[in-house]
Amino acid sequence: MELFTAAHPTGGAPTALTEIRAFGPNPGALRLFARLPPGLRARAPLVVVLHGCGQTAEAFGVGSGWVALADAHRFALLCPQQARANNRAGCFNWFESADIRPEGGEAAAILRMIDHLIRLADLDPDRVFVTGLSAGGAMALALLAIAPTRFAGGAIIAGMPFDVAHGGAEAWLAMKGGVLISDAALGDRIRRISEPQPVWPRLSVWQGLADATVSPANARRIVGQWRDLCDLPAEPDETVVAGILTTSRWGRDPAQLRLTLVAGLGHGAAVDSGRPGGGYAGPFLIDNGVASALEIATDWGLTAAWTRPSATVEPTPANAPPKAASRTPWRDQVTRAWRRLVARAR
Repeated sequence: MELFTAAHPTGGAPTALTEIRAFGPNPGALRLFARLPPGLRARAPLVVVLHGCGQTAEAFGVGSGWVALADAHRFALLCPQQARANNRAGCFNWFESADIRPEGGEAAAILRMIDHLIRLADLDPDRVFVTGLSAGGAMALALLAIAPTRFAGGAIIAGMPFDVAHGGAEAWLAMKGGVLISDAALGDRIRRISEPQPVWPRLSVWQGLADATVSPANARRIVGQWRDLCDLPAEPDETVVAGILTTSRWGRDPAQLRLTLVAGLGHGAAVDSGRPGGGYAGPFLIDNGVASALEIATDWGLTAAWTRPSATVEPTPANAPPKAASRTPWRDQVTRAWRRLVARAR
């Protein structure tokens, strides 16, 4: 199938995405850009890529490396674009209640774009993933929160917890680290809008430790919100240090939740222009030798597995207290939730 055949650039202005204008109701007044690579097979995965403030769908899709990865590994991309009429800075409105609900606004528009692209290209509805940077990351988390059954996983880069701001002033305070409510209260904000799930989507959180726009404290608040939702312990099962990356994982094979902290990274997505599929430097795309999109895609099983060199597992000190167990072991959680669903059906 060759619906879109534009080659991704090796430099200069991006030309890789095609706009689809007719996709049904558009309650968020967003634009739909997509990449369906030549040779795309039926039931291929779909990755939804949400740009940050001041970016376009094409600039972020290409610069982050997602377009090259989609071409190389034959999965589809959906890249919604914000309209300046909605937000003068070009940010997704993650802090407006009307835009983070399943029945209206920007989130609803993105969900309808997903439905349209799945029908158009016969994609796999069980392998839909979402990622985003900054405001796009916060909107990606909103999508996971309000429509968890629609996604297999998500990756949030320099984003915000779900439903922590209502209006621009609260959004600014939250970005600077002003989220003071407990993890349990953060989890409740998702539970109020979504039914309990046997298994929530897998989540990966990326954050630069030198980010002066979105406080790194927010990454740990996102982790706390998801941990509470998934009933995961406070301490990770493993922490791996690899160069400038420190990655903590909750659960294994695969991890249900992971947090990757990037030393020296400011506000933006990490790219590696020296690696195929590693992306290109640009506004809020920082070339520091870390191909974040490649690592995320590999974690989701969309590429051939690879191991970052020089990875070491942090040892547990001999006198360290035992790690707190999950309030409900993960497998038991799934079993109990399934039994509840069966009981309701009866």
